Amino acid sequence: MPNCPVCKEIHLLTNPLEDNLIAYHCLQCGGQWIRQKDYQAWLTHKGSILPEKAPSETVPEPLNTKQIKICPDCGHLLLKYQVGKGTDFTLDHCSHCGGVWFDKNEWLALKDRNLHDEVDKIITDIWQKNVRLEASRQTFQTFYLQQFGQADYEEIQRIKAWLSQHPKRDALLNYLQIKDPYSGT
Repeated sequence: MPNCPVCKEIHLLTNPLEDNLIAYHCLQCGGQWIRQKDYQAWLTHKGSILPEKAPSETVPEPLNTKQIKICPDCGHLLLKYQVGKGTDFTLDHCSHCGGVWFDKNEWLALKDRNLHDEVDKIITDIWQKNVRLEASRQTFQTFYLQQFGQADYEEIQRIKAWLSQHPKRDALLNYLQIKDPYSGT
């Protein structure tokens, strides 16, 4: 049995995580190791991907350990991947053997959102790019809310949506940019 990448000396125990999905569980920290071949076999057996859903309030908060972890199977470093989608934790993935470490409650948090069947997508460049784009959007939204206030921000969003669909959009924007549209300057 491999050792826990968090607790180091604790042997991981075989644990059926889902029907037809074997994981390796640490009794001390509560983490789970899933080998790539086991996850892929589970996905194949499981069938279609479930639609994403909003988080419930009954799932315990994931324990996202920040420490650097070593793959319990092959000894390579585990790389961190942001989950995104409103979550605030990372998954630790071995780029050498493909296994994934889930800190305590991370699998439950993913399962609660129906993201547990998309772990193989979370570690892709496109998913990570979208996570960064969403974080950027959130940063700008916070900035604009602070600049304009809630009521003005909602109003400017409404106007922007209206303008974007208007057939005379360019003329309307030109009109708005001229200080005195009746003098031509």
